Amino acid sequence: MINVYFIKLDCDRPNTLDADRRETAFLVRPAGEVDMKTGTLVRIATSLFAFCLLGIHCADPNLPTINVVSPLQTAFAPESLPTSVEVAFRVPVPGCGATTFPVDPDSFTATLTRRLDGQSLEEADITADFSRTEDPGTGAYTYTAVLEFGDYGDYEVYVTIQNGRGTGFQSLLLRIEQRVAAFQGGDFAMRVSSLRQQPPNCLFPDVVLSVIMDIIRNTVFRLVLPSGADILESGSYPLTIALPPPLGLVDVLLSADEEANEILIDGPASYTIDLTGLAPLPGFDCVITASADGVFDDLDPYDPDGSLTIGILQVEPSPQGQGCTLRTPGGTCSLVVGMDGNPVLAP
Repeated sequence: MINVYFIKLDCDRPNTLDADRRETAFLVRPAGEVDMKTGTLVRIATSLFAFCLLGIHCADPNLPTINVVSPLQTAFAPESLPTSVEVAFRVPVPGCGATTFPVDPDSFTATLTRRLDGQSLEEADITADFSRTEDPGTGAYTYTAVLEFGDYGDYEVYVTIQNGRGTGFQSLLLRIEQRVAAFQGGDFAMRVSSLRQQPPNCLFPDVVLSVIMDIIRNTVFRLVLPSGADILESGSYPLTIALPPPLGLVDVLLSADEEANEILIDGPASYTIDLTGLAPLPGFDCVITASADGVFDDLDPYDPDGSLTIGILQVEPSPQGQGCTLRTPGGTCSLVVGMDGNPVLAP
């Protein structure tokens, strides 16, 4: 018979090794001998150990959790304004720390912020707009409000609630946009709001992509977007998008997807991007053959946003350059260009 050591299942000290042989719980028997009691002891020990770990976890109370119940979608294109949207948040009773740190249902707060390109334009306290119900079975609270929006744009609903551990929070982003058929178009000052590779590092090292973004981020290019009605009437509306160098001129066809409420961009199967002399680094004097397509998926009449996906087809050295270290990707590789628009103000 051989005694062995094991982890003593002491819920107060769950990670304590008991080296006292007199408290050894089971035996290691020679091969061929089967002891059903030993297997039962092992199963019981495993279950108790898991139970103790659960108890340790539950001894560390959680901050309140707030879940979004509605709306299930976050973009709305109403027929007209103002429009109403019901929002609801649920505060479940946590599995751990519920009795020690119950939430204070009266501590719930809510604010509504209108945003433009990530910047806050105006903020309002909307806590009083919410009503509260309690689930008699679970004790969970649900807070519901019907919010009215009188203008297009991006909005954030930010809610908080407290317990003895601290403050929990949740954020819900909503977009109120114009229907594509009613989109009036206009003259917009566009800028590149983001530039990323898909998949990462498929063409440029990240540092070079950052250099290119630094060069073009403050460059504004004008774009006259047609109205949604004109796009629907034509079926395919021709347009040239003059992206800042080196991304170049892209001749596209616009079409409207009324169900998705988007303006689709059907670009060329092949066009040229010339990087010669752009990056202040050696080895990037390259000429890229690419395709392009995209979408305007935020039809805010004052701030239309979209993206253009530039598929990399071939990379060659520039005849006027000092060498190109980039190579044609072995698989699918795209540059995704975020576009953000603002109206061009009359002088």
